[in-house]
Amino acid sequence: MLIGITAYYTRQLKQESKQARLEAEKARQVSDFLTSLFKANDPELARGHEITAEDLLDRGAEKIDNLQNLSAKAHLLIEIGKAYSELGSRPEALPILDKAIALNRKLYGQRSPELAEAIYEKAGARASDNYHDFALPLYKKAVNIWEMRPAESRERLAQAYLDMATSYQKLDKVDSAKIMIDKTLNMKESGTLDRKYVEDARIHMASVLRKEKEYDKAEKIYLDVIDKELQEQPDSLLLSDLYNHLAWTYIEQKKHKEAIPYLEKDLVINEKLRGKGHTLTLRARNDLAGTLGVLGDHKREEALIKKNIDYAIEEYGANHMQACQSTMVYSQVLMHNHHYAKAEPTLKKAL
Repeated sequence: MLIGITAYYTRQLKQESKQARLEAEKARQVSDFLTSLFKANDPELARGHEITAEDLLDRGAEKIDNLQNLSAKAHLLIEIGKAYSELGSRPEALPILDKAIALNRKLYGQRSPELAEAIYEKAGARASDNYHDFALPLYKKAVNIWEMRPAESRERLAQAYLDMATSYQKLDKVDSAKIMIDKTLNMKESGTLDRKYVEDARIHMASVLRKEKEYDKAEKIYLDVIDKELQEQPDSLLLSDLYNHLAWTYIEQKKHKEAIPYLEKDLVINEKLRGKGHTLTLRARNDLAGTLGVLGDHKREEALIKKNIDYAIEEYGANHMQACQSTMVYSQVLMHNHHYAKAEPTLKKAL
């Protein structure tokens, strides 16, 4: 019996040692691959051409098929697809995430956390494009896999439930959204769950309350969570989102003047933490400009929209969708403000 036990643990140690070596090799190849993206080995880079984040992703997407380690490749496909999506380049993200799903399924199987991660990122890309009917079945597939291992997937499940709540809410399925929010809050009762997920669930509930025009209750939640976040971290992306949500609570009640200070705070944090040309910073600047326009401050409104064009071109290039959208918004604002002479050439530029 002793020999049998010894043999069993010897096999276990060998398997664990082999797994550790495989993970180390995967980490090395991932590191080497990422390092190679920054090497100035083409003429444009050698001439000092400024590299954007999207340039690096394009290079990564082109080179990844040459990666020999399939587990490293499967991991990087998810990360590249996710990064494209976060930059607002969903058309580029989707085929890469499809490759990630196929490869992770082949390597790890139908019930693997790796496959769940790839499916979840595709769901997020679909949701970001407002295709929530397509996103929800993908979220459900990922959740079904994670729910098989609830103890080791608590944070992924909490985030996925909240993402599903957002999609249900966008589809006006408020009751389903509440069920997802309650699932997250119930996870707190059944064990430890990071505070950020609990607060995020409360924020989602506030958003549902706004949908039901329970503005006083929503405002109370936002102000409470803002107060707690200010004590923890005065400049955080969560705080930025909270300011934006609270501002829109006021805007939905036609209280535009009350919204302005929170929209300004939202923009300041976005510029500081995300950068002036990030997609969400452009959105924050648009929100502030639009609200100022409603209040009749057209000079500041136009200046903010014009800044969006400059920052979008600087970040993405003159022909990128973000730059074209910002130019289109600027032309619409000029026309609305009866500046037709400026609006026409601006519109032609956008088209």
